[in-house]
Amino acid sequence: MRRGIAAVEFALIAPFFVTLILGTIELGRAIQVKQAVTNASREGARLLADRPAADATTHVLKCLAGAQIKSAQIEITKIDDHVCVTVKVPFTQVAYFPPFFYHGDIEGDSTFQATQP
Repeated sequence: MRRGIAAVEFALIAPFFVTLILGTIELGRAIQVKQAVTNASREGARLLADRPAADATTHVLKCLAGAQIKSAQIEITKIDDHVCVTVKVPFTQVAYFPPFFYHGDIEGDSTFQATQP
């Protein structure tokens, strides 16, 4: 009578456990991408404070390539003597698994004071 109890218990618990593990992996990837996007925007804004916008865009894409992010929407804004770089990456582009709950963008932005006129 008690022969198949362990198999039945495993069959009941395994889907929840696998979902928990895969969700943890996906959350870790989202946090990694958020950090990479924020760092890339910071590096781009730092470079943009001294150089032209084309150099900053290229540098942002190089920073993102290190985190296996192939493309991003980069927005450069200059207000008075400040420069702002905003980087957006669709979560669907960087997710390891098909996203079921979140379909938005991961965004990072940085503002620096420009040193060139």
